[in-house]
Amino acid sequence: MSDLPQDLPVLVYGRGKDEEPFREETNVHLLNLRGGLITLATSVEPGQQLILMNVVTEEDRRCRVAFVGEQHLGRSMIGIQFNWLTQKFWQIDDPARQEFYASAAGAFWER
Repeated sequence: MSDLPQDLPVLVYGRGKDEEPFREETNVHLLNLRGGLITLATSVEPGQQLILMNVVTEEDRRCRVAFVGEQHLGRSMIGIQFNWLTQKFWQIDDPARQEFYASAAGAFWER
């Protein structure tokens, strides 16, 4: 079985602390079917709603900020969580991979 996909290009849409809309290009650095890790220069807070757009398929999904990690070089590590499994969004069709992605780092998203 191959490793989890990494560095998948996405666009992130949301509102900053000042309620101004933002759009930021980034990559999903770690992925499972319930969420992923991204880095953002824009400040966000846990519980905040975002829209992620898969650059390859141009599909978008709502997600929420599960946690905000440490900042490095002006970007924060952000854990995002979807309300439903996202294998079609990421085009993950192999049942064995779906099971692996659904279980990978599951406790990580329960923060």
